[in-house]
Amino acid sequence: MTNEAREFAWSIDLGPSQPPDPSHPFAFVCPDCGADVDAEEPNFLIACGALIPHSEFMLIELHCVSCSLVSDVCLWPFLAELLSKGDDHGDKEVENHTPDTVALLDRYYRQVEESRQEWEALYTRQCYLEPGLHKIDLMREHVVPTTRRLTAIASRVLAAARGCRKAVATHPRLDPAGLLEVGSFKCGLSLDVIPGGSQPYALHLSVSGNLGLGKLSPFEQAFLVSLFFTREERPHLWSKEGETNRSVTHFYLGCVSPDVTVC
Repeated sequence: MTNEAREFAWSIDLGPSQPPDPSHPFAFVCPDCGADVDAEEPNFLIACGALIPHSEFMLIELHCVSCSLVSDVCLWPFLAELLSKGDDHGDKEVENHTPDTVALLDRYYRQVEESRQEWEALYTRQCYLEPGLHKIDLMREHVVPTTRRLTAIASRVLAAARGCRKAVATHPRLDPAGLLEVGSFKCGLSLDVIPGGSQPYALHLSVSGNLGLGKLSPFEQAFLVSLFFTREERPHLWSKEGETNRSVTHFYLGCVSPDVTVC
């Protein structure tokens, strides 16, 4: 990628890591019985939680007291206070090795692999030859980034994005095989080849609103970026607006090889 492209260097300040109100840290409604985490009576129990490696998400196992449904939920941005109870871990990852947290992460990794296979099927059908016509539809998922408290999403949303990245890594030079539509957002991912560049590959993410009514806010962009890129990669991203469609923002990560499956 040229130096000219790097003038679009992108970053966002998420603010200081402050523990949210412990009574209402995130929004969630039980998909089975409709119980609301914001109700006066406690309706949910967090059974266990674990930091997802190479991410800004914490994965929790959430039990609905009303109907006993178990939901795996990802919280963003990750706050160490929720797991460490105020202990200072610095930049070290919080280690979780209990049988419950291992099982929780195993379920998430299975979802990632199932997602990778779903995206791979789109490549097998050569859907990249018809840009914009194919998609993975998660539009009914509750995906509402907010600065007021943690953003909660079903684990399958993050798994869909990470599975997409793993599939894209094996198909450089091709357009996105399909779009990931989550909530009111639309995302496309490809691995571009940059001939003659110091970093010959670029992982390229484009994001927009489903209705294309305007540019996403920096906080919405930050959330969508966190779905596809690791927290270590965030400082190295650069971005620019779409040339023909100004409601689309493009993010790039320079890579020396196409091996970008670690996510």
